[in-house]
Amino acid sequence: MRAKRFLLGVLMALLCFGTAAPCAYAAEETLTVSFADVGEADCILLQCGGTNVLLDAAEAKSAPQVLAFLKSRGVTTLDAVFLSHFDQDHVGGMAAVLRAFPVEAVYTSYLPAGKSSREIDDFYMALESAGLTATVIEEETALSIGGVDYTVYPPQNRTLEAKDSNNASLLLYGTYGESRFLLPGDAEKKEIRELLGYGLSCELLKLPHHGRREGNTDKLLDKLQPDFAVICASAYDEKTLTELQLRGIETYLTADGPVTAVSDGKSWAVTQ
Repeated sequence: MRAKRFLLGVLMALLCFGTAAPCAYAAEETLTVSFADVGEADCILLQCGGTNVLLDAAEAKSAPQVLAFLKSRGVTTLDAVFLSHFDQDHVGGMAAVLRAFPVEAVYTSYLPAGKSSREIDDFYMALESAGLTATVIEEETALSIGGVDYTVYPPQNRTLEAKDSNNASLLLYGTYGESRFLLPGDAEKKEIRELLGYGLSCELLKLPHHGRREGNTDKLLDKLQPDFAVICASAYDEKTLTELQLRGIETYLTADGPVTAVSDGKSWAVTQ
Protein backbone atom coordinates (compact mmCIF):
# COMPACT_ATOMS: atom_id res chain seq x y z
CA MET A 1 0.00 0.00 0.00
CA ARG A 2 2.76 2.48 0.96
CA ALA A 3 4.75 1.69 -2.19
CA LYS A 4 1.70 2.15 -4.42
CA ARG A 5 0.92 5.58 -2.95
CA PHE A 6 4.56 6.64 -3.21
CA LEU A 7 4.71 5.62 -6.87
CA LEU A 8 1.46 7.49 -7.52
CA GLY A 9 2.97 10.65 -6.07
CA VAL A 10 6.13 10.27 -8.19
CA LEU A 11 4.06 9.66 -11.32
CA MET A 12 1.98 12.77 -10.74
CA ALA A 13 5.12 14.86 -10.28
CA LEU A 14 6.57 13.50 -13.54
CA LEU A 15 3.34 14.28 -15.37
CA CYS A 16 3.50 17.87 -14.14
CA PHE A 17 7.02 18.28 -15.50
CA GLY A 18 6.33 16.40 -18.72
CA THR A 19 3.33 18.38 -19.98
CA ALA A 20 3.52 21.57 -21.98
CA ALA A 21 0.73 23.16 -19.95
CA PRO A 22 1.81 24.61 -16.59
CA CYS A 23 0.91 22.56 -13.51
CA ALA A 24 -0.76 24.49 -10.67
CA TYR A 25 1.26 22.63 -8.05
CA ALA A 26 4.53 21.64 -9.71
CA ALA A 27 7.08 19.54 -7.86
CA GLU A 28 9.12 22.59 -6.83
CA GLU A 29 6.01 23.98 -5.12
CA THR A 30 5.22 21.03 -2.90
CA LEU A 31 4.24 21.08 0.75
CA THR A 32 6.36 18.80 2.92
CA VAL A 33 5.24 17.81 6.41
CA SER A 34 7.98 16.05 8.38
CA PHE A 35 7.40 14.23 11.66
CA ALA A 36 10.50 13.68 13.79
CA ASP A 37 11.31 10.50 15.67
CA VAL A 38 11.66 11.94 19.18
CA GLY A 39 9.92 9.30 21.28
CA GLU A 40 6.61 10.00 23.02
CA ALA A 41 6.67 13.64 21.91
CA ASP A 42 5.79 15.94 19.01
CA CYS A 43 8.10 17.79 16.63
CA ILE A 44 6.61 18.58 13.22
CA LEU A 45 8.11 20.70 10.43
CA LEU A 46 6.08 22.14 7.55
CA GLN A 47 7.94 23.47 4.49
CA CYS A 48 6.45 25.14 1.44
CA GLY A 49 7.40 27.97 -0.90
CA GLY A 50 10.75 28.45 0.83
CA THR A 51 9.14 28.85 4.28
CA ASN A 52 9.63 26.80 7.43
CA VAL A 53 6.97 26.35 10.11
CA LEU A 54 7.58 24.36 13.29
CA LEU A 55 4.92 22.83 15.51
CA ASP A 56 6.27 21.77 18.94
CA ALA A 57 9.81 20.75 19.86
CA ALA A 58 9.69 17.55 21.93
CA GLU A 59 11.34 17.24 25.37
CA ALA A 60 14.35 19.19 26.61
CA LYS A 61 16.51 16.04 26.56
CA SER A 62 15.69 15.67 22.85
CA ALA A 63 16.82 19.21 21.95
CA PRO A 64 19.97 17.99 20.12
CA GLN A 65 17.81 15.64 18.04
CA VAL A 66 15.34 18.42 17.29
CA LEU A 67 18.08 20.78 16.11
CA ALA A 68 19.68 18.05 14.00
CA PHE A 69 16.28 17.20 12.51
CA LEU A 70 15.70 20.83 11.48
CA LYS A 71 19.19 21.32 10.08
CA SER A 72 18.98 18.08 8.10
CA ARG A 73 15.97 19.53 6.33
CA GLY A 74 17.75 22.73 5.36
CA VAL A 75 16.27 24.99 8.02
CA THR A 76 18.24 28.16 8.70
CA THR A 77 15.32 30.36 9.77
CA LEU A 78 11.77 29.71 10.97
CA ASP A 79 8.92 31.79 9.59
CA ALA A 80 6.55 30.67 12.34
CA VAL A 81 6.65 28.53 15.44
CA PHE A 82 3.51 27.06 17.02
CA LEU A 83 3.45 25.64 20.52
CA SER A 84 0.36 23.48 20.76
CA HIS A 85 0.40 23.49 24.58
CA PHE A 86 2.79 23.64 27.50
CA ASP A 87 3.43 19.99 28.40
CA GLN A 88 7.15 19.23 28.51
CA ASP A 89 7.01 16.78 25.58
CA HIS A 90 5.99 19.71 23.36
CA VAL A 91 7.68 22.78 24.90
CA GLY A 92 10.85 21.09 26.19
CA GLY A 93 13.12 21.66 23.20
CA MET A 94 11.62 25.00 22.18
CA ALA A 95 14.12 27.16 24.08
CA ALA A 96 16.98 25.49 22.19
CA VAL A 97 15.18 26.13 18.89
CA LEU A 98 14.69 29.81 19.69
CA ARG A 99 18.37 30.15 20.55
CA ALA A 100 19.54 28.29 17.43
CA PHE A 101 17.43 29.88 14.68
CA PRO A 102 16.07 33.32 13.81
CA VAL A 103 12.29 33.12 14.27
CA GLU A 104 9.76 35.46 12.69
CA ALA A 105 6.69 34.75 14.86
CA VAL A 106 5.64 32.53 17.76
CA TYR A 107 2.08 31.39 18.50
CA THR A 108 0.89 29.55 21.59
CA SER A 109 -2.20 28.39 23.40
CA TYR A 110 -2.90 29.90 26.81
CA LEU A 111 -1.04 28.71 29.88
CA PRO A 112 -3.52 26.88 32.17
CA ALA A 113 -3.74 28.00 35.79
CA GLY A 114 -1.11 26.36 37.96
CA LYS A 115 0.89 25.03 35.02
CA SER A 116 4.62 25.54 35.59
CA SER A 117 7.93 23.84 34.83
CA ARG A 118 11.57 24.62 34.20
CA GLU A 119 10.94 24.00 30.49
CA ILE A 120 8.23 26.66 30.40
CA ASP A 121 10.52 29.14 32.20
CA ASP A 122 13.32 28.38 29.73
CA PHE A 123 10.92 28.93 26.82
CA TYR A 124 9.95 32.40 28.04
CA MET A 125 13.55 33.35 28.80
CA ALA A 126 14.57 32.30 25.29
CA LEU A 127 11.72 34.36 23.85
CA GLU A 128 12.90 37.41 25.76
CA SER A 129 16.51 36.88 24.69
CA ALA A 130 15.38 36.69 21.06
CA GLY A 131 13.34 39.88 21.40
CA LEU A 132 10.14 38.00 20.68
CA THR A 133 6.67 38.07 22.21
CA ALA A 134 4.43 35.06 21.74
CA THR A 135 0.96 35.65 20.30
CA VAL A 136 -1.59 33.74 22.37
CA ILE A 137 -4.28 32.40 20.03
CA GLU A 138 -7.59 33.20 21.75
CA GLU A 139 -9.99 32.88 18.83
CA GLU A 140 -10.17 31.03 15.53
CA THR A 141 -7.29 32.49 13.52
CA ALA A 142 -6.47 32.29 9.79
CA LEU A 143 -2.87 32.56 8.60
CA SER A 144 -1.26 32.10 5.19
CA ILE A 145 2.41 31.09 5.14
CA GLY A 146 4.27 30.04 2.01
CA GLY A 147 1.14 29.20 0.06
CA VAL A 148 -0.38 27.10 2.85
CA ASP A 149 -3.58 28.35 4.47
CA TYR A 150 -3.72 27.58 8.18
CA THR A 151 -6.68 27.80 10.52
CA VAL A 152 -5.79 27.66 14.19
CA TYR A 153 -8.55 26.59 16.57
CA PRO A 154 -7.87 27.42 20.24
CA PRO A 155 -9.48 25.49 23.09
CA GLN A 156 -13.02 26.72 23.71
CA ASN A 157 -12.61 26.25 27.45
CA ARG A 158 -10.46 29.11 28.74
CA THR A 159 -10.52 28.02 32.39
CA LEU A 160 -8.64 24.70 32.27
CA GLU A 161 -6.13 23.95 35.00
CA ALA A 162 -2.73 22.27 34.79
CA LYS A 163 -4.04 18.73 35.20
CA ASP A 164 -6.18 19.17 32.07
CA SER A 165 -3.61 20.97 29.92
CA ASN A 166 -3.85 18.48 27.03
CA ASN A 167 -7.33 19.84 26.31
CA ALA A 168 -5.81 23.31 26.01
CA SER A 169 -4.05 22.31 22.79
CA LEU A 170 -4.12 24.44 19.67
CA LEU A 171 -5.67 22.55 16.74
CA LEU A 172 -3.73 23.36 13.57
CA TYR A 173 -5.65 22.74 10.35
CA GLY A 174 -4.08 23.39 6.96
CA THR A 175 -5.00 23.41 3.30
CA TYR A 176 -2.71 23.41 0.28
CA GLY A 177 -4.64 23.32 -2.95
CA GLU A 178 -6.97 20.35 -2.55
CA SER A 179 -4.84 18.77 0.19
CA ARG A 180 -5.85 19.05 3.84
CA PHE A 181 -4.17 18.08 7.10
CA LEU A 182 -4.88 18.30 10.81
CA LEU A 183 -2.39 18.48 13.68
CA PRO A 184 -4.39 18.49 16.94
CA GLY A 185 -1.72 18.48 19.65
CA ASP A 186 -2.67 16.31 22.62
CA ALA A 187 -6.42 16.89 22.47
CA GLU A 188 -8.29 14.42 24.65
CA LYS A 189 -11.99 13.56 24.79
CA LYS A 190 -13.20 17.04 25.81
CA GLU A 191 -11.38 18.90 23.07
CA ILE A 192 -12.02 16.19 20.48
CA ARG A 193 -15.70 16.89 21.15
CA GLU A 194 -15.03 20.53 20.24
CA LEU A 195 -13.10 19.47 17.14
CA LEU A 196 -16.02 17.37 15.92
CA GLY A 197 -18.15 20.50 15.80
CA TYR A 198 -15.93 22.27 13.25
CA GLY A 199 -17.01 20.13 10.30
CA LEU A 200 -13.47 19.42 9.13
CA SER A 201 -12.13 16.62 6.96
CA CYS A 202 -8.57 15.79 5.93
CA GLU A 203 -6.42 13.26 4.13
CA LEU A 204 -3.49 13.53 6.57
CA LEU A 205 -4.05 13.32 10.33
CA LYS A 206 -1.61 13.41 13.21
CA LEU A 207 -3.37 11.35 15.86
CA PRO A 208 -4.01 13.44 19.00
CA HIS A 209 -2.20 12.64 22.27
CA HIS A 210 0.27 10.20 20.74
CA GLY A 211 -2.46 7.96 19.44
CA ARG A 212 -4.03 7.10 22.78
CA ARG A 213 -7.61 5.97 22.32
CA GLU A 214 -10.37 8.18 23.69
CA GLY A 215 -14.06 7.43 23.99
CA ASN A 216 -14.69 9.43 20.81
CA THR A 217 -11.66 8.44 18.73
CA ASP A 218 -13.92 6.40 16.48
CA LYS A 219 -16.18 9.42 15.91
CA LEU A 220 -13.13 11.56 15.09
CA LEU A 221 -11.90 9.12 12.44
CA ASP A 222 -15.37 8.79 10.94
CA LYS A 223 -15.75 12.58 10.79
CA LEU A 224 -12.34 13.40 9.33
CA GLN A 225 -12.04 10.33 7.06
CA PRO A 226 -8.25 10.53 6.68
CA ASP A 227 -6.29 8.41 4.23
CA PHE A 228 -3.09 8.62 6.29
CA ALA A 229 -2.50 8.75 10.03
CA VAL A 230 0.77 9.54 11.80
CA ILE A 231 1.31 8.64 15.46
CA CYS A 232 4.11 10.48 17.26
CA ALA A 233 4.87 7.85 19.89
CA SER A 234 7.11 5.01 20.99
CA ALA A 235 4.43 2.34 20.54
CA TYR A 236 0.91 1.82 19.26
CA ASP A 237 -2.19 1.92 21.41
CA GLU A 238 -3.64 -1.36 20.20
CA LYS A 239 -7.24 -0.15 20.56
CA THR A 240 -6.50 2.89 18.38
CA LEU A 241 -4.66 0.72 15.87
CA THR A 242 -7.73 -1.51 15.59
CA GLU A 243 -9.91 1.53 14.85
CA LEU A 244 -7.48 2.64 12.13
CA GLN A 245 -7.26 -0.81 10.56
CA LEU A 246 -11.05 -1.19 10.50
CA ARG A 247 -11.22 1.95 8.36
CA GLY A 248 -8.31 1.07 6.09
CA ILE A 249 -6.31 4.13 7.18
CA GLU A 250 -2.63 3.85 6.27
CA THR A 251 -0.76 4.38 9.54
CA TYR A 252 2.80 5.37 10.42
CA LEU A 253 4.52 5.35 13.84
CA THR A 254 7.45 7.72 14.34
CA ALA A 255 9.19 5.12 16.52
CA ASP A 256 9.82 3.29 13.23
CA GLY A 257 11.62 6.38 11.91
CA PRO A 258 10.81 9.93 10.73
CA VAL A 259 7.73 10.23 8.54
CA THR A 260 7.55 12.55 5.52
CA ALA A 261 4.30 13.53 3.80
CA VAL A 262 4.53 15.47 0.52
CA SER A 263 1.62 17.09 -1.32
CA ASP A 264 1.56 18.66 -4.76
CA GLY A 265 -1.75 20.30 -3.89
CA LYS A 266 -3.76 17.38 -5.23
CA SER A 267 -2.56 14.21 -3.49
CA TRP A 268 -0.20 13.01 -0.78
CA ALA A 269 2.83 10.74 -0.97
CA VAL A 270 3.86 9.48 2.48
CA THR A 271 7.19 7.73 3.12
CA GLN A 272 9.19 6.46 6.06
